[in-house]
Amino acid sequence: MFYSVNKDELKHLIEHRMSNSAIPDNSFRPRVEEAYYWQEELGISTYLLCQILDRKVQDGISSGECFSIIRAVYEMKNIMWVNIQELDATFISFMIRQLRPPQDSNNRDALEEDMVELFSNLGQYKYETAIRY
Repeated sequence: MFYSVNKDELKHLIEHRMSNSAIPDNSFRPRVEEAYYWQEELGISTYLLCQILDRKVQDGISSGECFSIIRAVYEMKNIMWVNIQELDATFISFMIRQLRPPQDSNNRDALEEDMVELFSNLGQYKYETAIRY
């Protein structure tokens, strides 16, 4: 199984890894538990990770704390089944320019939903529905 993590779930997963806190979302918690047992693959988008880090920097955390978060996310690959989906600036620019109508260019939630759907389709090898991106 493959599950593409959205931004809120990624926040919870980071908090869980950084402070050993419980996952508050009852529907996401079983997925995390299954990922620890290598039964479900969690897809993590670096684009969403960047958004989370950007918000934390605006809230005043240090670059050292950002580095700790990045390290914790990448170390997840050693203890659970995660697939970190690297996105470069070209891909992100394409998503913003091509998929967002001008009136929706600031609608990050819709962009996030499109990206989660894209990676869900790719993770499930549904290339015919992912190719449009």
